[in-house]
Amino acid sequence: MQDMCAKYPKRSRRYSPAERWRALIFVLLIYH
Repeated sequence: MQDMCAKYPKRSRRYSPAERWRALIFVLLIYH
């Protein structure tokens, strides 16, 4: 979960939901 925080700093917390889903899937694929 820390990786996601590092990828998305609090500075740019205004990212589209699509990007979040993409990152989530990417992390799941790696950790799965």
